[in-house]
Amino acid sequence: MMMLKGDFRKKFLPHRNIISLFMSFVKLLMLTFLAGVVCFVPSRSSAQIVINEIYYDHPGSDTGHEFVELLNTGKETINLSGFRIEFLDGRTGKPETYYEFTNNIYLAFGGMLIVGGVDCIPSPNCIAQCVLQNGPDAVRLTYNSSVVDLVGYGALGFSDLYESEPTIDVMEGFSIARKPDGKDSGNNNLDFVSVFPTPMRKNFFDNDLALSIINDDLLPCANGQINLKLEVINSGLDDFSGLVHIVVIDTLDGIGEILTVVSDVDLLKSGESIDIECNFPASGFFDSASVFAFLDEEIDGNSNNDTAFVSFLFSPTDIVINEIMYRPVTGRSEWIELYNSGDNKLNLQGYFLSDANRKVRLITSDDLVISPGGYLILAQFPGDMKGIVSDGDVLIHGVEGGWPGLNDYSTDFSCEEILLRGRLGRVVEKIEYHDMLEGERGISIERFSPFVCSSIEGGLWHTCSIAAGSTPGVANSVFHGALGINDKFTISPNPFSPARDKGVVISGRAQTRDTGFLVRIFNMEGMEIVNLAGEKNGANYFSTLWDGLDSNGGMVVTGLYICVVEYYGLGGSVCRREKRCLAVKAGG
Repeated sequence: MMMLKGDFRKKFLPHRNIISLFMSFVKLLMLTFLAGVVCFVPSRSSAQIVINEIYYDHPGSDTGHEFVELLNTGKETINLSGFRIEFLDGRTGKPETYYEFTNNIYLAFGGMLIVGGVDCIPSPNCIAQCVLQNGPDAVRLTYNSSVVDLVGYGALGFSDLYESEPTIDVMEGFSIARKPDGKDSGNNNLDFVSVFPTPMRKNFFDNDLALSIINDDLLPCANGQINLKLEVINSGLDDFSGLVHIVVIDTLDGIGEILTVVSDVDLLKSGESIDIECNFPASGFFDSASVFAFLDEEIDGNSNNDTAFVSFLFSPTDIVINEIMYRPVTGRSEWIELYNSGDNKLNLQGYFLSDANRKVRLITSDDLVISPGGYLILAQFPGDMKGIVSDGDVLIHGVEGGWPGLNDYSTDFSCEEILLRGRLGRVVEKIEYHDMLEGERGISIERFSPFVCSSIEGGLWHTCSIAAGSTPGVANSVFHGALGINDKFTISPNPFSPARDKGVVISGRAQTRDTGFLVRIFNMEGMEIVNLAGEKNGANYFSTLWDGLDSNGGMVVTGLYICVVEYYGLGGSVCRREKRCLAVKAGG
């Protein structure tokens, strides 16, 4: 307004009533022109209320879980009568009342209030009158038709749905929140970040270290080592330096063994993280374990993210991945063979499969039961397997969530990984394999034993040794029987009777420097009778069956034979040999 001074002001003073009337008329015209338009002219007291957090995309159904959190950034208690939270559709800009406050609802200075669905935890102060949509959309707070705060998220096309720039559209299970709490620079993109929901709690603290377990896919070997990988994130606003104390408790029948891990951190800037490993023996557990980890820091302002928990099984479980066809003949099906090595039926309803990219795929939502000692073939093309699986009773099933597409390549630094998760989300099987076929097709890789840990040192896989190239639904060609793993070259039974025994098992272990092996049978004259098995770059452990037949398919005669195992070195030549005598009694 222009100020009138001196005589000029005195001259017009008698006419102040006329001027006042004229100004009232101008205001009336302006109000008529601006009818329906929301003005950005909040009162001083209302401007201290901000939208501090919005949670709009809950996993699964959003209804009942969404919320909007308000924060009073001022120094006086505010009566919220006249305030309204509105949802604005990002496609049309059309507002819808999310909640309208009435008398007797007050927000103390520094206080928080949430408006949300009936399933929010903690329970909301006010129940929302409509639902929020997943972005791009906006939420605004008004006071007597004036905009107090406005937050737009996602790629919005209307500039009046955000302040300066819209913030990100977060993934499900996360909210958008001000960092730090209450900060309002007038730019949504600068003020808001993606966080795990913090209803009725501060979004950020000055000093805040958060703890999480990186490898929640643990499946350690029974009686082996548990390798727990922890991540400490500086979620606070200030940088951190000093000692980090982590207390790890592994529980066994309610009794905890306490382990303290200390790490000296030179400088951990806000938003940065460090990885800390903790190793302890798995001995004493039966088939599962639970591990808690706690951050023990006195200066930590937020205790809600200081605890991490993981529950896991030990390998091998009753269900194992027993054979894999990852490079079939062109046009044929990839497949994975599962084997139930336990004594009880297993229902795979609600189980999930994933590969190295960790995309989780539901196997089936229906009952899918494997009997003890039974097989299940999960196939890319189930119909293609009916002519390959010889046993008509073997289950053949697709993957309801889509086939993962098995990698048929590897380098020295990468491998394919297959995980099987149960209904509770725990990993029940986890295997890795490198390419062992060197371009060949139609040959499977077989587990040398379903009774050993899936991550056993020395490897798990051998290429199938029979002419058909695979053994879906029947015992693997590389292993027969529940034999214990022995580092020594063994032959069992010895003497061997083809008429009485199913076969003689020849097993052993290559040394670390060995790259492969070859198992052959010779007669006492030094002539080769049969070449049983051989490969390069497979598991160190091997176990192969000889049925007493020579290379022409004829039964050998009673007598002594020599079993020779040749081990290959890095250059591909034989670096050492092991020999054992084998007595054969033909005819029973």
